[in-house]
Amino acid sequence: MVRHRAPRVARRRRLGVARALAVTAKPRSVRSSALRVCKRNQKGAQISTLIGGVRGDRFGMRSDAVSLVDGLHLELRSDKVTKRKAALKQLETHLASSEMARLLDRTTVAMDAGLRGDVKHTWAGLCGSLILCVSLEIGASSGKKAGVSKQVVGILRRVVATAEDPKRKAREGVVAPLLRRAGKLFAHCAEVLAQGPPEFATEYTHTLRALLNEPQYVTRAKPAIYELLVDLFKERLGAALASAEAEAFDDDEDLATARRGGSDT
Repeated sequence: MVRHRAPRVARRRRLGVARALAVTAKPRSVRSSALRVCKRNQKGAQISTLIGGVRGDRFGMRSDAVSLVDGLHLELRSDKVTKRKAALKQLETHLASSEMARLLDRTTVAMDAGLRGDVKHTWAGLCGSLILCVSLEIGASSGKKAGVSKQVVGILRRVVATAEDPKRKAREGVVAPLLRRAGKLFAHCAEVLAQGPPEFATEYTHTLRALLNEPQYVTRAKPAIYELLVDLFKERLGAALASAEAEAFDDDEDLATARRGGSDT
């Protein structure tokens, strides 16, 4: 009988050990679950910090900056001239707004980090709506004596310059804020310089220089756009050289005439 009890005792011991392991494993699973929840909360806090209130809290509250940018997008894309002009004026006023810049910067940083965000709340998204607005304004002014207003001519350069401000970019940790619309910006500049009113030439040349300074933007432009831009500036350079030569020739003719007149006397 003793020989038959020994295996039973061993089995009971093994069963007891297994139960003990099961009991001790339970708290570990609870702790690991709590750790996962904590990590998710931390990630959520990081997103909230980066975006800076882009989405608002769980009750759907939205910051003033978000409402402002959403309104700008809506009116910049409007088919009503009065709404577009009002939006351009408002945009120019708020370019110096730290709240709007912070929203656009933080959303850009968040999306660059692979986090969720609305592209409308980035510098690139704002430029996308502005491109459409400028094109609509050029179309609306064609055939009119007044032409395009100075505000429309210079607004894109000012927005690009503000987005590319080196001090603010370094402070906020923003790199290439216009990257998501860089290709469209190059195409828009080429189209306006080729077919748009001549008063855009100076402002859009400055805009192109700002874009060409960032190698990441350059990679987004299509080869056909580069070819168009090169041809445009070659043509303008040739015209400028021809004009300079003509002026120099006229000056030489005037000087020769003056000398002949002096010798006659």
